[in-house]
Amino acid sequence: MAILDLRPEKGSILDRLLRLGLVYDHEEQDTEPGKTWQYWADYSKSLIARFLHPDDAEVIFTDQDTRLSKTVSAEELKTISSVITWRSKNGAPGTVPPDESGTDLDLT
Repeated sequence: MAILDLRPEKGSILDRLLRLGLVYDHEEQDTEPGKTWQYWADYSKSLIARFLHPDDAEVIFTDQDTRLSKTVSAEELKTISSVITWRSKNGAPGTVPPDESGTDLDLT
């Protein structure tokens, strides 16, 4: 019997976003044909991340409460273990500390 493995490739943008606690939200067509913006969210932190697919070169993180954003390269994303937003820094319910070492991306 075969096993169907639906996990994203280790170290990919999808893998990193899932490890940061984000879930897929939606996607929108870009003005350039064949490209879409994928949106991922961590609702407990009021955090949105988006990236242009299939380029997958960088991710834009936005704190939905403050509208502060930071663009992170796909390579830099591999070193980030947590994203701090206004809501997570101020004790939002359901916010948990990161469980792996790395750099915090502070949007406050």
